[in-house]
Amino acid sequence: MVLDLYYETEIAHGIEATPDDVREAYGRSRELFHRLDSVELLVTTLADSAAAARVAAHAAHAPSLREAVAMAAPGTRVSAETVRYPDAPARWKPYQAAFMEAAPHACLDPIPVRGGWLVAQVVSKQQGPQAFDQLPPAIVRSLRRQADEIAQDRVFKRKVEALRRELKPEFHIDRLRAIPWPVPGAEATRRG
Repeated sequence: MVLDLYYETEIAHGIEATPDDVREAYGRSRELFHRLDSVELLVTTLADSAAAARVAAHAAHAPSLREAVAMAAPGTRVSAETVRYPDAPARWKPYQAAFMEAAPHACLDPIPVRGGWLVAQVVSKQQGPQAFDQLPPAIVRSLRRQADEIAQDRVFKRKVEALRRELKPEFHIDRLRAIPWPVPGAEATRRG
């Protein structure tokens, strides 16, 4: 309780994070901040949803979407397309998260488009951690709060270590074993 009170009065307010603390907070969460730079796709459009579903099902075991189309919808055109983010064409913007999660060779579920159903297969993609200076403001604020906590914990640990060196506390584990736990009446005292 004493340490909690000390932390609240002396540490929690007034300790500001250093740039190193912010970098540490970003480093701890870096894997959460990926961005998609580009994705290479194979794309085909089919007249009806059943044909699109068959092609997508075959794509799961075929070497590529081209072979899947040859099995399920012979004669249908397949084209290659490169989509670059953040400047992707409007039709691909809503699928950025899906492309980030998709492994190479995976197909998106058939997408309704004018004139039919589009099936897209990820061939390859370029993605990596987003630089700190490119993160949205809300995420930067969250990282700064985490950095403040890192700074506060660092200062608190230093204070506790200094107190241990100065006061030299003694621990008598054998004496603690003789104390009944929980202490009778302690619960009523806390509630009162």
